[in-house]
Amino acid sequence: MTGDLLNHHREYLDDRIAQALYRRAIRRIVRPGDVVVDLGAGTGIHSMEACRAGARKVYALECGDMAVLARDIIGESPFSRRISVIHEHSSFVRLREKADVIISYLGPSDLVRSLPPARARFLRRGGRTIPSHLRFRFGPVEAPDVYAARIDAWRRRRGADFTAARRCAANTAHTTHWLPSHFLSRPRPAFTLPLDPGVHRPWKSNGTFVSARDGTLHGIGLWFEFRLARGIWLSTRPPLRLSPAVHRHAFLPLERPLPVRAGERLRLRLTLLPGFEWMWRWSVHSSSHALADQSSLDGLLLSADRIQAAEGSARTRLNARGQITQFVLERCRKGHTLDQITAALSRRPMTLSGNRREALDVTRNILADFARRPR
Repeated sequence: MTGDLLNHHREYLDDRIAQALYRRAIRRIVRPGDVVVDLGAGTGIHSMEACRAGARKVYALECGDMAVLARDIIGESPFSRRISVIHEHSSFVRLREKADVIISYLGPSDLVRSLPPARARFLRRGGRTIPSHLRFRFGPVEAPDVYAARIDAWRRRRGADFTAARRCAANTAHTTHWLPSHFLSRPRPAFTLPLDPGVHRPWKSNGTFVSARDGTLHGIGLWFEFRLARGIWLSTRPPLRLSPAVHRHAFLPLERPLPVRAGERLRLRLTLLPGFEWMWRWSVHSSSHALADQSSLDGLLLSADRIQAAEGSARTRLNARGQITQFVLERCRKGHTLDQITAALSRRPMTLSGNRREALDVTRNILADFARRPR
């Protein structure tokens, strides 16, 4: 909804600490005459900051509907001739020139997914990115309220046994907000990911923590930091000083909470495999207990059909949605009008039962994603 989208971007703009840090980093990294790519430009605020820092040209890439508003906002600015708003996913964008700098203000998973391939395609040799690295910190947490709401709430509901759902929830990375009081021991660095094409490999970390008090270990708490420039880090350290609507912490729960004593040594192990869907593996060992390894792979809701379809040797067929999309795009390529495509699609009773209204809605949705008017 438009209101939700506007509120989301307003939260970004209202995040004074984060915006101030990005502004400092842009002024330090962007040089007069630079070509800049603003990846996930949103309202275009960082594109305009890059122009203030002296950028000769900025390509503001935004695949979401906010690109429509960004054109109007930038059009009213003094930088309208230096900024080109491109309403398209970066994977499909071709630029006329290489960039000196890429700026991106995205969440950790989106950033790791989007920035390395954009860097490989858009950035000249020796170019810079904002941010350049993503660093995680982790530690053992006692979080009974979070655990009750996210994990134990699935035990039984309305007389039904939801054990399978609880097992899935216990092997899933959850978002939350930590306070320093949640940690049984001082958090420590896990791993630092360089945001380059080599990021998509397993990252491993382990550490020994000494519990500062008696309590119950419910899982591992994580938070992250972005390196925007030398000496400039955007940190989500608890308690969070950034916008809670924008920034989150992570929780890797244990299937069975573990009672711990003050002074007890806890060994935590983490493995992260970044990708389209981040894969976490974690384990906790104490001086008196050894818990089984857990993995977010066990929490994925994957059907056998989807797993088999993803195999390299798989021979697959398009489902009904794929067949309709193929049908529409083939006729679009031949130059058919919306009315002609809709009429042809409505005559396919095996998919749409001859419903002209439904055929029109489906065609519009497909063309909104894939089509543009020839010039």
